[in-house]
Amino acid sequence: MTHAGDATERRSLRRTMSAALGPIGLVYAYRTLIGALVALPAEGALRAELSSSPGGDRDVMHGGGALLVEALWRAIPRVRSASAVTPWIVLLASVIALVPLAAMLHALASDGRARLTECLLAALRRFPPLVLLLGCAAIAEALAAVFVVQATTIAGDPFASPRSAWIALTIGIAASLPLLVVSLVHDAARVGVAARNLGFYDASARALRLVRRRPGALLFASTIVWLATLVLVFVTLAAPLWIGMASAGGWIAVTVVQQLAVLGLVLVRAGYFARLTALDRFL
Repeated sequence: MTHAGDATERRSLRRTMSAALGPIGLVYAYRTLIGALVALPAEGALRAELSSSPGGDRDVMHGGGALLVEALWRAIPRVRSASAVTPWIVLLASVIALVPLAAMLHALASDGRARLTECLLAALRRFPPLVLLLGCAAIAEALAAVFVVQATTIAGDPFASPRSAWIALTIGIAASLPLLVVSLVHDAARVGVAARNLGFYDASARALRLVRRRPGALLFASTIVWLATLVLVFVTLAAPLWIGMASAGGWIAVTVVQQLAVLGLVLVRAGYFARLTALDRFL
């Protein structure tokens, strides 16, 4: 592809992203809300443990975070009892998350700026096939994950020798390919459902065709997403250690950095689906 073609594609991607800012913001708001709800039991248990400290949570990062680690360790029993319903909350949130995701996909596939209400109505109409796709993908990914574990186990002890480590790594990577294919097909099928109003079977067939014809482009886009995700997650986890949380300003700065990282995750994911939508148009 020429430099002019690359520049045109980048401009098209920026226009597509800017036209979907409303639904992208909805995805960000939903993720922030669910993250706060899921973290509430752990946050409450941690605050209860830190309440006995003379400095409260202001001293949590002193000494390299030793107090935080100790408090987290003591809070584990409280978290277990308080988090009994957390898996169900996460499951329900994952299903409901299909609505803002579908709204974003609808906006990404629109020729111009789509209204948020229009995107939400379209998302609700496409909700049933998206739930079916999610369930089938979850089952397929679980089976693929079991296959990866079994294949790695057959390879033997990876710590026995350097040669064993390389053999186990090679087998693990090869066995992970079905898991990757399932993930790519699922994402491409969601684009077909939400952006093209296709049914479950038609979207799945079109996604398989896209994976067969453009595996390199899909793999490249997926790799970029995973690398960016790793970097942003690392920033989120490391922000308290880098900035420090011994003062109110530190808490605010860490919160801002972490929210920017969450927003970055949403934008990266939106860019990935924008790329899938563009590939699907030329299938």
